[in-house]
Amino acid sequence: MAKKISMQIGEETANGRWNNAYGVQFSFSIDGRVFFYGQNLSTNYWFIQELLPGGKMGNETANGRWNNAYGVQFPYPKPVYGCVFFYGQNTDTKYWFVQQLLPGGKMGEEVTNGRWNNSYQVQFPFQVSGLSYFYGQNQSTNYWFIQELVSATQYTIETNRAPAALSVVAASSTVDFRPSYAVGWVPYLADWKNYVLSGGPIFRYHDPSEIDGVGILLPLVKGKLYGDQLKRRVTEEVLLYGKEMGHYSWALVPGG
Repeated sequence: MAKKISMQIGEETANGRWNNAYGVQFSFSIDGRVFFYGQNLSTNYWFIQELLPGGKMGNETANGRWNNAYGVQFPYPKPVYGCVFFYGQNTDTKYWFVQQLLPGGKMGEEVTNGRWNNSYQVQFPFQVSGLSYFYGQNQSTNYWFIQELVSATQYTIETNRAPAALSVVAASSTVDFRPSYAVGWVPYLADWKNYVLSGGPIFRYHDPSEIDGVGILLPLVKGKLYGDQLKRRVTEEVLLYGKEMGHYSWALVPGG
């Protein structure tokens, strides 16, 4: 026989009155702090306010005004590569965007955007097996879909049919970003020497996307490190370390 569970509503902890109505509201957490976001769909004004222990309302941490009203907005259900993002869609123009939320309850930069073929008046995020998705339905046509939520550099880790084997599958079929890197004096002078002595190409190492084996690192997955091969524009497991393999790996990062 199933056990009956009793639930009760506790006491009210805070109340007040905003200056405006906020048609879209959600909460999100960063670094152990909880924040509240709202947007007024008439004026396009938005704000972020901290939520405090004990069910109290804290101070406002950021505010601004979007160019448009976004009738659907929600935060990603988990941090992506150490970052928190949120998604919004304008249900009139069908335009959507993904924006970063920063520690301290600040608004970050837009990381990607696009335009759906339709408006989806109902959308919400969820998480299954460590991956984040969202569901949407067009209330006019009844069409629904499920799509994965990724950042500009996030990739889905899938399990192959082979036991204990993993592959990394890009959100699209190719890597669609080519970052730039600062170059220190050592590679700069080495290229110059090569140019002077042998007439070889100068600055040949300044574009990492043209060098074999250079890639962008992705996070550890089950103890293995994954990365994007820039030159071949594929995503694959590239760093398998073991003493018996006798090799080292090094990273070129922005700033040299």
